[in-house]
Amino acid sequence: MLIAIALGLMILDQFGGLRLIQQVFSTVLLPIQQGTHQLGENLASYGAFTKNLDELRAENQDLREKYQEALANQGKVAALAQENAELQRQLDFKKNPDSKRLTTISAEVINRDSTSQNQAVIINRGSNDSLTVGLPVVDPSGYLVGRVSKVDPQRSTVLLITDTTIGVNVSTRRFVNDKQVDIPGGAVDGTALGQWQVGGRVTITLIKSEADIKNGDWVFTNGIGGTYPQNLLVGRVEEVIAQDGQPEKKATLKPIADLDHLQRVQVVTTWGDLPLAK
Repeated sequence: MLIAIALGLMILDQFGGLRLIQQVFSTVLLPIQQGTHQLGENLASYGAFTKNLDELRAENQDLREKYQEALANQGKVAALAQENAELQRQLDFKKNPDSKRLTTISAEVINRDSTSQNQAVIINRGSNDSLTVGLPVVDPSGYLVGRVSKVDPQRSTVLLITDTTIGVNVSTRRFVNDKQVDIPGGAVDGTALGQWQVGGRVTITLIKSEADIKNGDWVFTNGIGGTYPQNLLVGRVEEVIAQDGQPEKKATLKPIADLDHLQRVQVVTTWGDLPLAK
């Protein structure tokens, strides 16, 4: 059989038949060879694509982690900047000659009082630091915050001036171009009462209807009753409300101290009269 096949191939080759068969096979197999080659290239390209996709996913995850880290660092920087600003205000308060009439103890706000409906904060100073109930409290800039209402050995509760149980004897002053001017009829005296339910505001009630009080007037403690030092800045008049048929009107104040974001305060232990604001 093999000898017959060999003789047949020799005869075909002699007459050119073998070349014809080779051409036929080449023609038939060429598309298959090309397709196989293209498939190999496609598989190689797909492998490279999936590799690049994995690399992109890894790079994306790395960028996400770096972004989150940057956000965390930004938050830390902002917190440090705020802390530094508060410390600077405390230093300025201590350096201010007017503030030397006050003896104060610095304290940190460690919590807000969540045990009642009162507006209060908890500070990290107490009877071990000679604190007593009733002492006035100011922020690092010297603006009135409230007073101590409860004292424990290592911490105290401070009722804020927006609390409904707080009353502060105050007087108004008017400034034009940063200079104090006379108020026709004189300054308005009254008692500022906490109204935390109304946007964290304070209200002066029982103001005589003819009294000259207007939006933008500044309100300071007047020292009457001795509960608070004189001339501490309390707030600024936002609205004056006349009551029809009534001999009195009332005014709403916005506290100057940022009571919602207190971090540090000064507890006033002793004081003399502060000079009037200029």
